[in-house]
Amino acid sequence: MMPTSGRFSHPDGNLPPPERRRRLDEYGSVEELYSYSSTSSTSAGGRGAAGLPVHAQRSHGDIFQELISRRAHDMISGAQDVVAGAGMIREETQRQNRALRGENDTLRACVDMLLAEAGGGGSTGGGGGGSSGGSSGVSPFQSSPMQLLSAARGVRDRNHQRELALSAAAATAESALRAERNRREGAEVEARLSREAASSSRQARGRRQNQQQQVVGRGYLGETFSMALRALKREKAYFMDAVEDRKRAERALAEERADRRQAETAARTALQEERTRREQAESLAKCVICSTRRRSRALLPCGHLVMCDRCPVVSTCPICDQQVRRTMPGTLS
Repeated sequence: MMPTSGRFSHPDGNLPPPERRRRLDEYGSVEELYSYSSTSSTSAGGRGAAGLPVHAQRSHGDIFQELISRRAHDMISGAQDVVAGAGMIREETQRQNRALRGENDTLRACVDMLLAEAGGGGSTGGGGGGSSGGSSGVSPFQSSPMQLLSAARGVRDRNHQRELALSAAAATAESALRAERNRREGAEVEARLSREAASSSRQARGRRQNQQQQVVGRGYLGETFSMALRALKREKAYFMDAVEDRKRAERALAEERADRRQAETAARTALQEERTRREQAESLAKCVICSTRRRSRALLPCGHLVMCDRCPVVSTCPICDQQVRRTMPGTLS
Protein backbone atom coordinates (compact mmCIF):
# COMPACT_ATOMS: atom_id res chain seq x y z
CA MET A 1 0.00 0.00 0.00
CA MET A 2 1.37 3.42 -0.95
CA PRO A 3 1.52 6.39 1.50
CA THR A 4 -1.77 8.30 1.68
CA SER A 5 -0.49 11.77 2.54
CA GLY A 6 1.57 14.38 0.74
CA ARG A 7 2.01 14.92 -2.97
CA PHE A 8 2.48 11.78 -5.03
CA SER A 9 5.44 11.34 -7.38
CA HIS A 10 5.07 12.15 -11.07
CA PRO A 11 6.59 10.18 -14.00
CA ASP A 12 8.44 13.36 -15.04
CA GLY A 13 10.56 13.34 -11.89
CA ASN A 14 13.72 14.05 -13.93
CA LEU A 15 12.43 17.47 -15.03
CA PRO A 16 14.07 20.66 -13.68
CA PRO A 17 12.59 21.98 -10.37
CA PRO A 18 10.35 24.72 -11.90
CA GLU A 19 8.82 22.33 -14.45
CA ARG A 20 8.41 19.56 -11.89
CA ARG A 21 6.79 21.99 -9.44
CA ARG A 22 4.36 23.13 -12.12
CA ARG A 23 3.43 19.51 -12.96
CA LEU A 24 2.93 18.69 -9.29
CA ASP A 25 0.73 21.75 -8.84
CA GLU A 26 -1.36 20.57 -11.79
CA TYR A 27 -1.76 17.12 -10.24
CA GLY A 28 -2.52 18.19 -6.67
CA SER A 29 -3.44 15.61 -4.06
CA VAL A 30 -6.66 13.77 -3.33
CA GLU A 31 -6.80 15.03 0.26
CA GLU A 32 -6.51 18.68 -0.83
CA LEU A 33 -9.27 18.23 -3.45
CA TYR A 34 -11.47 16.47 -0.89
CA SER A 35 -10.95 19.09 1.81
CA TYR A 36 -11.54 21.86 -0.74
CA SER A 37 -14.78 20.29 -1.99
CA SER A 38 -16.09 19.50 1.52
CA THR A 39 -15.40 22.98 2.94
CA SER A 40 -16.80 24.74 -0.12
CA SER A 41 -19.96 22.59 -0.13
CA THR A 42 -20.64 23.11 3.60
CA SER A 43 -19.78 26.82 3.75
CA ALA A 44 -21.02 28.11 0.38
CA GLY A 45 -23.93 25.76 -0.13
CA GLY A 46 -22.51 23.71 -3.01
CA ARG A 47 -20.34 26.52 -4.48
CA GLY A 48 -16.54 26.77 -4.69
CA ALA A 49 -14.19 29.21 -3.02
CA ALA A 50 -14.74 31.70 -5.82
CA GLY A 51 -18.55 31.41 -5.54
CA LEU A 52 -18.87 29.44 -8.81
CA PRO A 53 -20.64 26.08 -9.20
CA VAL A 54 -18.43 23.03 -8.77
CA HIS A 55 -19.10 21.76 -12.31
CA ALA A 56 -18.00 25.16 -13.78
CA GLN A 57 -14.48 24.90 -12.34
CA ARG A 58 -11.79 23.32 -14.45
CA SER A 59 -10.26 20.16 -12.94
CA HIS A 60 -6.56 19.39 -12.66
CA GLY A 61 -7.00 16.17 -14.64
CA ASP A 62 -8.52 18.07 -17.58
CA ILE A 63 -5.65 20.56 -17.58
CA PHE A 64 -3.06 17.77 -17.49
CA GLN A 65 -4.83 15.86 -20.29
CA GLU A 66 -4.89 18.99 -22.46
CA LEU A 67 -1.16 19.60 -21.88
CA ILE A 68 -0.30 16.00 -22.76
CA SER A 69 -2.49 16.14 -25.87
CA ARG A 70 -0.71 19.28 -27.08
CA ARG A 71 2.68 17.74 -26.44
CA ALA A 72 1.75 14.55 -28.33
CA HIS A 73 0.36 16.62 -31.24
CA ASP A 74 3.60 18.64 -31.47
CA MET A 75 5.75 15.48 -31.42
CA ILE A 76 3.64 13.79 -34.11
CA SER A 77 3.82 16.91 -36.32
CA GLY A 78 7.61 17.00 -35.96
CA ALA A 79 7.82 13.30 -36.81
CA GLN A 80 5.81 13.83 -40.00
CA ASP A 81 8.15 16.67 -41.05
CA VAL A 82 11.22 14.49 -40.42
CA VAL A 83 9.69 11.62 -42.42
CA ALA A 84 9.04 13.93 -45.37
CA GLY A 85 12.60 15.32 -45.22
CA ALA A 86 14.10 11.84 -45.05
CA GLY A 87 12.12 10.82 -48.14
CA MET A 88 13.42 13.81 -50.09
CA ILE A 89 17.01 13.07 -49.01
CA ARG A 90 16.62 9.42 -50.06
CA GLU A 91 15.29 10.39 -53.52
CA GLU A 92 18.12 12.89 -54.06
CA THR A 93 20.71 10.30 -52.98
CA GLN A 94 19.32 7.72 -55.40
CA ARG A 95 19.36 10.23 -58.24
CA GLN A 96 23.01 11.19 -57.57
CA ASN A 97 23.99 7.51 -57.30
CA ARG A 98 22.46 6.80 -60.71
CA ALA A 99 24.33 9.77 -62.21
CA LEU A 100 27.63 8.59 -60.67
CA ARG A 101 27.15 5.05 -61.96
CA GLY A 102 26.54 6.36 -65.48
CA GLU A 103 29.64 8.55 -65.27
CA ASN A 104 31.75 5.63 -64.01
CA ASP A 105 30.55 3.38 -66.84
CA THR A 106 31.38 6.04 -69.44
CA LEU A 107 34.82 6.65 -67.91
CA ARG A 108 35.58 2.92 -67.78
CA ALA A 109 34.65 2.51 -71.44
CA CYS A 110 36.89 5.45 -72.41
CA VAL A 111 39.82 4.04 -70.42
CA ASP A 112 39.41 0.63 -72.04
CA MET A 113 39.38 2.19 -75.51
CA LEU A 114 42.45 4.34 -74.79
CA LEU A 115 44.32 1.37 -73.33
CA ALA A 116 43.55 -0.65 -76.44
CA GLU A 117 44.86 2.19 -78.63
CA ALA A 118 47.95 2.56 -76.41
CA GLY A 119 48.70 -1.18 -76.64
CA GLY A 120 48.34 -1.18 -80.45
CA GLY A 121 50.57 1.86 -80.83
CA GLY A 122 53.28 0.36 -78.62
CA SER A 123 53.39 -2.90 -80.62
CA THR A 124 53.66 -1.15 -84.00
CA GLY A 125 56.14 1.41 -82.73
CA GLY A 126 58.45 -1.25 -81.32
CA GLY A 127 58.97 -2.84 -84.76
CA GLY A 128 59.75 0.50 -86.40
CA GLY A 129 62.73 1.34 -84.20
CA GLY A 130 64.12 4.86 -83.90
CA SER A 131 62.74 6.06 -87.22
CA SER A 132 59.14 5.51 -86.15
CA GLY A 133 59.76 7.25 -82.79
CA GLY A 134 60.36 10.56 -84.52
CA SER A 135 57.22 10.35 -86.66
CA SER A 136 54.74 13.16 -86.30
CA GLY A 137 51.69 10.85 -86.48
CA VAL A 138 52.10 9.34 -82.94
CA SER A 139 49.11 10.10 -80.66
CA PRO A 140 49.75 11.77 -77.26
CA PHE A 141 47.70 8.97 -75.64
CA GLN A 142 50.14 6.38 -77.08
CA SER A 143 53.19 8.32 -75.88
CA SER A 144 52.09 8.46 -72.18
CA PRO A 145 49.70 5.63 -71.28
CA MET A 146 50.71 5.58 -67.59
CA GLN A 147 49.78 9.26 -67.19
CA LEU A 148 46.41 8.54 -68.75
CA LEU A 149 45.92 5.59 -66.39
CA SER A 150 46.84 7.73 -63.37
CA ALA A 151 44.34 10.41 -64.37
CA ALA A 152 41.62 7.82 -64.94
CA ARG A 153 42.31 6.23 -61.55
CA GLY A 154 42.10 9.62 -59.86
CA VAL A 155 38.71 10.33 -61.41
CA ARG A 156 37.48 6.87 -60.49
CA ASP A 157 38.67 7.25 -56.88
CA ARG A 158 36.94 10.61 -56.56
CA ASN A 159 33.71 9.15 -57.87
CA HIS A 160 34.05 6.26 -55.42
CA GLN A 161 34.51 8.68 -52.53
CA ARG A 162 31.40 10.57 -53.63
CA GLU A 163 29.43 7.33 -53.73
CA LEU A 164 30.58 6.49 -50.19
CA ALA A 165 29.59 9.96 -48.96
CA LEU A 166 26.15 9.64 -50.53
CA SER A 167 25.70 6.18 -48.99
CA ALA A 168 26.66 7.57 -45.57
CA ALA A 169 24.15 10.42 -45.98
CA ALA A 170 21.43 7.93 -46.91
CA ALA A 171 22.26 5.77 -43.87
CA THR A 172 22.13 8.86 -41.62
CA ALA A 173 18.73 9.81 -43.02
CA GLU A 174 17.44 6.27 -42.44
CA SER A 175 18.73 6.35 -38.84
CA ALA A 176 17.03 9.70 -38.23
CA LEU A 177 13.81 8.30 -39.69
CA ARG A 178 13.93 5.26 -37.42
CA ALA A 179 14.68 7.41 -34.35
CA GLU A 180 11.80 9.76 -35.17
CA ARG A 181 9.48 6.79 -35.68
CA ASN A 182 10.47 5.47 -32.23
CA ARG A 183 9.87 8.90 -30.68
CA ARG A 184 6.47 9.08 -32.34
CA GLU A 185 5.54 5.64 -30.97
CA GLY A 186 6.65 6.76 -27.51
CA ALA A 187 4.52 9.89 -27.79
CA GLU A 188 1.48 7.84 -28.77
CA VAL A 189 2.01 5.46 -25.83
CA GLU A 190 2.47 8.41 -23.46
CA ALA A 191 -0.70 10.09 -24.76
CA ARG A 192 -2.69 6.87 -24.35
CA LEU A 193 -1.45 6.34 -20.79
CA SER A 194 -2.20 9.98 -19.97
CA ARG A 195 -5.74 9.65 -21.29
CA GLU A 196 -6.28 6.53 -19.19
CA ALA A 197 -4.89 8.25 -16.07
CA ALA A 198 -7.06 11.32 -16.66
CA SER A 199 -10.14 9.13 -17.17
CA SER A 200 -9.45 7.28 -13.90
CA SER A 201 -8.99 10.63 -12.14
CA ARG A 202 -12.31 11.94 -13.45
CA GLN A 203 -14.13 8.78 -12.38
CA ALA A 204 -12.62 8.92 -8.89
CA ARG A 205 -13.48 12.62 -8.62
CA GLY A 206 -17.08 11.93 -9.65
CA ARG A 207 -17.47 9.16 -7.08
CA ARG A 208 -15.99 11.39 -4.39
CA GLN A 209 -18.36 14.25 -5.19
CA ASN A 210 -21.34 11.89 -5.13
CA GLN A 211 -20.31 10.58 -1.73
CA GLN A 212 -19.84 14.11 -0.40
CA GLN A 213 -23.29 15.14 -1.60
CA GLN A 214 -24.83 12.05 0.00
CA VAL A 215 -23.10 12.75 3.32
CA VAL A 216 -24.14 16.41 3.37
CA GLY A 217 -27.68 15.80 2.08
CA ARG A 218 -28.59 13.05 4.56
CA GLY A 219 -26.83 14.62 7.49
CA TYR A 220 -24.63 11.60 8.19
CA LEU A 221 -21.69 12.38 10.49
CA GLY A 222 -19.22 10.47 12.56
CA GLU A 223 -18.70 6.90 11.40
CA THR A 224 -20.30 7.40 7.98
CA PHE A 225 -18.02 10.33 7.25
CA SER A 226 -14.98 8.31 8.39
CA MET A 227 -15.98 5.44 6.13
CA ALA A 228 -16.26 7.80 3.17
CA LEU A 229 -12.84 9.23 3.98
CA ARG A 230 -11.30 5.75 4.15
CA ALA A 231 -12.87 4.89 0.80
CA LEU A 232 -11.35 8.01 -0.72
CA LYS A 233 -7.95 7.08 0.68
CA ARG A 234 -8.25 3.62 -0.82
CA GLU A 235 -9.05 5.18 -4.19
CA LYS A 236 -5.99 7.37 -3.84
CA ALA A 237 -3.88 4.27 -3.13
CA TYR A 238 -5.30 2.62 -6.25
CA PHE A 239 -4.41 5.68 -8.28
CA MET A 240 -0.87 5.62 -6.90
CA ASP A 241 -0.59 1.96 -7.91
CA ALA A 242 -1.69 2.92 -11.42
CA VAL A 243 1.01 5.61 -11.53
CA GLU A 244 3.64 3.08 -10.44
CA ASP A 245 2.45 0.66 -13.12
CA ARG A 246 2.86 3.40 -15.68
CA LYS A 247 6.41 4.07 -14.47
CA ARG A 248 7.29 0.40 -14.80
CA ALA A 249 5.81 0.30 -18.31
CA GLU A 250 7.88 3.33 -19.33
CA ARG A 251 11.06 1.76 -17.93
CA ALA A 252 10.36 -1.48 -19.81
CA LEU A 253 9.76 0.50 -23.00
CA ALA A 254 13.05 2.38 -22.55
CA GLU A 255 14.95 -0.89 -22.00
CA GLU A 256 13.37 -2.40 -25.12
CA ARG A 257 14.40 0.62 -27.18
CA ALA A 258 17.96 0.41 -25.84
CA ASP A 259 18.17 -3.29 -26.75
CA ARG A 260 16.82 -2.55 -30.22
CA ARG A 261 19.37 0.22 -30.78
CA GLN A 262 22.19 -2.09 -29.61
CA ALA A 263 21.07 -4.83 -32.00
CA GLU A 264 20.88 -2.37 -34.91
CA THR A 265 24.38 -1.08 -34.10
CA ALA A 266 25.80 -4.62 -34.02
CA ALA A 267 24.15 -5.50 -37.33
CA ARG A 268 25.41 -2.30 -38.95
CA THR A 269 28.98 -3.00 -37.72
CA ALA A 270 28.91 -6.57 -39.06
CA LEU A 271 27.62 -5.35 -42.43
CA GLN A 272 30.38 -2.74 -42.65
CA GLU A 273 33.06 -5.32 -41.80
CA GLU A 274 31.73 -7.72 -44.45
CA ARG A 275 31.67 -4.95 -47.04
CA THR A 276 35.27 -3.94 -46.20
CA ARG A 277 36.46 -7.55 -46.44
CA ARG A 278 34.75 -7.99 -49.82
CA GLU A 279 36.26 -4.77 -51.17
CA GLN A 280 39.74 -5.83 -50.02
CA ALA A 281 39.35 -9.23 -51.68
CA GLU A 282 38.18 -7.61 -54.92
CA SER A 283 41.08 -5.14 -54.90
CA LEU A 284 43.61 -7.96 -54.39
CA ALA A 285 42.16 -9.85 -57.37
CA LYS A 286 42.38 -6.85 -59.75
CA CYS A 287 45.25 -6.11 -62.12
CA VAL A 288 47.94 -3.90 -60.54
CA ILE A 289 48.18 -1.79 -63.70
CA CYS A 290 44.58 -1.01 -64.69
CA SER A 291 42.83 -2.05 -61.44
CA THR A 292 39.66 -2.88 -63.40
CA ARG A 293 40.08 -6.47 -64.69
CA ARG A 294 41.03 -9.66 -62.92
CA ARG A 295 44.59 -10.99 -62.94
CA SER A 296 45.10 -13.60 -65.66
CA ARG A 297 48.83 -13.45 -66.64
CA ALA A 298 51.83 -14.53 -64.57
CA LEU A 299 55.33 -13.07 -64.95
CA LEU A 300 58.29 -15.35 -65.54
CA PRO A 301 60.65 -16.36 -64.01
CA CYS A 302 59.27 -15.06 -60.66
CA GLY A 303 55.78 -16.50 -61.27
CA HIS A 304 53.80 -13.60 -59.71
CA LEU A 305 50.23 -13.27 -61.03
CA VAL A 306 49.80 -9.48 -61.19
CA MET A 307 48.50 -8.56 -64.69
CA CYS A 308 45.46 -8.98 -66.88
CA ASP A 309 45.57 -10.10 -70.52
CA ARG A 310 44.98 -6.59 -71.94
CA CYS A 311 47.59 -4.44 -70.18
CA PRO A 312 51.07 -4.02 -71.74
CA VAL A 313 53.87 -6.15 -70.33
CA VAL A 314 56.11 -4.45 -67.77
CA SER A 315 59.88 -4.80 -67.74
CA THR A 316 60.22 -5.66 -64.04
CA CYS A 317 57.90 -7.40 -61.59
CA PRO A 318 56.06 -4.87 -59.35
CA ILE A 319 56.34 -7.26 -56.39
CA CYS A 320 59.90 -8.63 -56.43
CA ASP A 321 61.59 -6.24 -58.98
CA GLN A 322 62.99 -9.13 -61.04
CA GLN A 323 63.54 -8.77 -64.76
CA VAL A 324 60.56 -10.11 -66.72
CA ARG A 325 61.44 -12.43 -69.60
CA ARG A 326 57.99 -13.50 -70.68
CA THR A 327 54.45 -14.10 -69.39
CA MET A 328 52.09 -17.04 -69.25
CA PRO A 329 48.33 -17.40 -68.58
CA GLY A 330 47.24 -18.13 -65.02
CA THR A 331 44.33 -17.83 -62.58
CA LEU A 332 43.94 -17.06 -58.90
CA SER A 333 43.31 -20.09 -56.71
